[in-house]
Amino acid sequence: MLEVKNLSGGWERTTVVENLTLTLRHGECLALVGRNGVGKTTLIELISGRAQQSSGRIELEGQDISSLSGYARSNLGLGLVPQNREVFPSLTVREHLMVAARPGRWTQSSILELLPRLGQRLNHLACHLSGGEQQMLAIARALLGNPKLVLMDEPSEGLAPRVVEQLADVLKTIIADGTLTMLLVEQRIDVAMELSSRFAIMDRGRIIHTGQSQDVLDGRTKLADLIGLDH
Repeated sequence: MLEVKNLSGGWERTTVVENLTLTLRHGECLALVGRNGVGKTTLIELISGRAQQSSGRIELEGQDISSLSGYARSNLGLGLVPQNREVFPSLTVREHLMVAARPGRWTQSSILELLPRLGQRLNHLACHLSGGEQQMLAIARALLGNPKLVLMDEPSEGLAPRVVEQLADVLKTIIADGTLTMLLVEQRIDVAMELSSRFAIMDRGRIIHTGQSQDVLDGRTKLADLIGLDH
């Protein structure tokens, strides 16, 4: 589904991601983990076309999208749930769902079945939603574009533990549906491993290790040691 080959780039003259290679298979969820500041969000922004690529190649289903705009990448099936949600404060929930919709598996009806709280808030402005509700709205907006690949950047950031549990259940349902591929950046290692089939560790702008998430859950792989976190 996604091939990132020798990718370098960042913001203006600052290189954050350097010579990075990564592959995602159809239908899988891959968790991208690592310490803060190693380039995870910048990689998401490079793939989505919002950061500046200096070299390398990004392919979506075999098509080189490296030179395409973010809008064109979206049209080809790339969805984004950005780190800071980026909902439109002056639009209602209903308006968000209307402007994002494209034909496909995910419809407003199926989204509201998955996220019933949004159904109760259809006429509320996004700026009046809680943090958890805004995150659900950002996910709904991405799904309604019926993407082939979703880039999910720190979905649990800033949310209360109970809301994180609800969010994880929603993401499990989306992944189990099998209609899309997901690249997940998530600081909560327990959540990341439960949701993903594989993981990749990023450090200093590069992938330094990949493995099976089940090995972490079963204790065969000590992720903290690989990442370099203090115990």
